[in-house]
Amino acid sequence: MIAKVYSAIPQGYDGHLVEVEGDVSRSLPTFNIVGMANKTVSEARERVRAALVNSGFRFPDKRVTINLAPAELAKDGTHLDLPIALAILVLSQQLLLGDLYERLFVGELSLNGQTKPVRGIINIVEAAVIAGFKEIYVPTANLPQATLVSKATVIGVSNLEALFLHLKGAKPLPVYKNSSLNTNFSTQTPSTPVSSHVVKNTYSGVEHEESLSTKAKHSEPSNIVKNTKTGENIINLLQYKSNVVKNNTTESSSNKNLSVVRNTETDFLSSPQSIVVRNTKIEVNQSPYLLDHIHGQALAKRALIIAIAGNHNLLFSGPPGSGKTMLAKVAQNLLPPPSPEEQIEIAKLHGLTQADSDVPTARPFRSPHHTASTTAIIGGGANALPGEISLAHRGILFLDEIPEYTRPVLESLRQPLEDGQITITRANSHATYPASFILIGTMNPCPCGYFGDPDHLCTCHPAQISNYQKRLSGPILDRIDLLVQVKKLSNQDLLPTVVKNNKTGTEHLNAQAQINIAHTRQAKRYHQSGKYNSSLSPPEISHFLQLSNSAEQLLQTAANKLDLSARGYFKTVKLAQTIADLDESDIITPEHIAEALTFREHPPK
Repeated sequence: MIAKVYSAIPQGYDGHLVEVEGDVSRSLPTFNIVGMANKTVSEARERVRAALVNSGFRFPDKRVTINLAPAELAKDGTHLDLPIALAILVLSQQLLLGDLYERLFVGELSLNGQTKPVRGIINIVEAAVIAGFKEIYVPTANLPQATLVSKATVIGVSNLEALFLHLKGAKPLPVYKNSSLNTNFSTQTPSTPVSSHVVKNTYSGVEHEESLSTKAKHSEPSNIVKNTKTGENIINLLQYKSNVVKNNTTESSSNKNLSVVRNTETDFLSSPQSIVVRNTKIEVNQSPYLLDHIHGQALAKRALIIAIAGNHNLLFSGPPGSGKTMLAKVAQNLLPPPSPEEQIEIAKLHGLTQADSDVPTARPFRSPHHTASTTAIIGGGANALPGEISLAHRGILFLDEIPEYTRPVLESLRQPLEDGQITITRANSHATYPASFILIGTMNPCPCGYFGDPDHLCTCHPAQISNYQKRLSGPILDRIDLLVQVKKLSNQDLLPTVVKNNKTGTEHLNAQAQINIAHTRQAKRYHQSGKYNSSLSPPEISHFLQLSNSAEQLLQTAANKLDLSARGYFKTVKLAQTIADLDESDIITPEHIAEALTFREHPPK
């Protein structure tokens, strides 16, 4: 007989459906998995066998073959453990095909039958919703992220036995529904129809797919599942008879025994009869630094506020100990919380690199070491996984001492800084990831750090200074919106100010309020959240932004005198618009243009 269970795996920034097909035949007992499975998937044979037996189920003493279709798609990870186990339960007639109709399963199994979280759960749930699956079964630890997906009906599975009882209608599991209409799905995953000849399942009331030849071979499964090791009865469905409910989609939502919980941004709010589950969130260790802790540096702090308000790239240049790194750490605390759509984007990217079960409540702040490779920064590897620039999406990528990074790493930032995304192409994989981040870099003016400092003598040779500053090429500097000189302060003014300002935080709160106002104005102007001034194209600048006549004249004069490139010209306009948003002005004035030009007039020295 043939069993078919639907599952999915993450592939790039999307998800791809996988059909787990099973066949059993009379031959020497063997268990084979085919379909371009890598080492991790092949090892599922031992995990699944142990999980089934230790959960009290029978493992067939026959030749079992599992095929993962499509066969040309490389399978990686432990996502298919659970569907493989269900396929074997169908082959051994402990489950019917109807118990799995229009349902998608994913999850890793431990040896005792418990489920463990898997990577890329949001990609998988999105692919399942697009394909039209009515219910999606995921490990319980993946529930917080899985329920973020719009129009998804998700059920958490803690272990194999609990899933079996639920599928049989004996002991239903809570169902989490997200009925949000805001969809942000990729259209690259094709929809797979799940329909064929339909037969009624007498146990669950679910209509399922089954051929006539297969129906003839089916025998009515027993209500008792025995342990093959001891022969003892492990699961007796008759004891749950009073709790049996229909498993079909139309009846499950109305049954009083089934806890239906609706997902909101912060909580899962249930009906009075059902449980209340609090949505787990990531508690990010925010930087302890506030804007009040930085004495002086008015220009640098103003540039930091502008950069975060409009998502502009920023470069600090100055001698060691002038506060450049501290300013970047303060930026982490100035970032506003992400919108619900941005939460999904952040969780989706981070879920591809680790089996993370929490929902992000703060924007990412990535600070890779200067020895990081190009692959680590832009992404890649055998499976074309996202790199630091994508993991910093909707947040900050902080490159401390940016000239110390290798030239290939810095030049690889050209396209992401311009397009807000990165395309990774490998021999066996191809993926496009979003990479819309704020680049904050710091640098010294020379190798020793004291070139131009009146209090310290620079010991660098002129050739060394020139070579050091040339590590940042012209195209990279042209993509940075704000270039700021940070001067060193006298030591006697530092400690009293820190102690005093540590008690107030007023300046920091005022800056946060300004940034929130600017973000609100941008969302209203562009009719969407996540759209910022820095990402405007030239046609969008002409459509959305309005310059006064005097501001336009000043811009033209300055562009000619400063020899601004076309990119620099438009970046000045976008920077001026952010300054206007901070001033709550609907029109860009000459004052806004003048301030924007001060941040682009002098390169770092």
